Amino acid sequence: MRPGQRATITTEAFPDKTMHGKVLSVAPLPDSQRGYLSPDVKVYITKVSIEGSPGFLRPGMSAKAEILVEQLEDVVIVPVQVVANRAGRKVCYIGTDRGPEEREVQTEAFNDTFVEIVSGVEVGENVLLIPPRVLELKSDSKSEETVTALAGK
Repeated sequence: MRPGQRATITTEAFPDKTMHGKVLSVAPLPDSQRGYLSPDVKVYITKVSIEGSPGFLRPGMSAKAEILVEQLEDVVIVPVQVVANRAGRKVCYIGTDRGPEEREVQTEAFNDTFVEIVSGVEVGENVLLIPPRVLELKSDSKSEETVTALAGK
């Protein structure tokens, strides 16, 4: 995030009233007091201005600000959970008449929900929502024997 980016703001008290604003500043370092319960989460204090003077706002109201970081157009996206890592490769599984077909994919931008697919999957193809699990079974003999089985949910 950076100053000047547009923001859409809603309050918990009035979720149907949308306000607009922009980022004024973003702290250069994470807030150490807010990350002690979840050390993997970094919270950067961000100030956002609100356009106009909405009469329903009161001090102490909780609000949510959504900041558009990047907008992608004409790209192929899939839910993040459909991309699996197999032997250091990113793959998706396409549903075919013969069963799941593994496809190596190249990804780009992503968020918590979607990932952009640059190559490997075309618009309109049926992608399995839950990738098949890979089960490795080792034999008891000294020479290791590995069997890979695909099990869908």
